[in-house]
Amino acid sequence: MENHLPGYIDFELKYDFICSNKNRAVIFYALACYKNGIQPEKLANLLGLSHRTVLYHLDILNYYGLAEVKEYRERGYKLIRALWGLNTKNKEIQKLLRKLKHAFNFKERV
Repeated sequence: MENHLPGYIDFELKYDFICSNKNRAVIFYALACYKNGIQPEKLANLLGLSHRTVLYHLDILNYYGLAEVKEYRERGYKLIRALWGLNTKNKEIQKLLRKLKHAFNFKERV
């Protein structure tokens, strides 16, 4: 029986999904440049996006098994997602990054 969970969608669909939004593609690619993870606030500043936009796309990438929370931090009584990175368990990440780099002509080496 075939698994239809978001993390198990076809490679080409994942690629199309990432590329369907330029902000999402840039966020996904930027995560690869920070091997130890990056704070959403810093990512927002680097890319010139709002913090909320970055969190929105990180949540989507997380839902599809492409990004993950690397570290939580306490803020008052809440735990916040302090550090994000690529999902190291996903075997398709490098293939997606190579294809994305070519499509968007990214200069940074992954």
